[in-house]
Amino acid sequence: MIADGVILNLIRVGKISTLNKTQGTLRALFDDKDNLISDELPIMANVDLNTLNIGDQVVCIFLPNGIESGFCIGKFYSEINPPGGSA
Repeated sequence: MIADGVILNLIRVGKISTLNKTQGTLRALFDDKDNLISDELPIMANVDLNTLNIGDQVVCIFLPNGIESGFCIGKFYSEINPPGGSA
């Protein structure tokens, strides 16, 4: 069903591939989509750009019309990025 495919791609976890702090945008790489790289995504205004680095895991949300239109909503804590910064 087409709607199911759209819903599955609305929220994605990726890694920062490129980061443009001047413009407040990034491109995200999605390992689970054969290393697909997004278009430039605006980073939400409440995210401190100084905390973002190439390779960081981020959550991205997309509009239903495709991976071209979306936003990065920020990083999250995980085994790779634990609170306090020690893995």
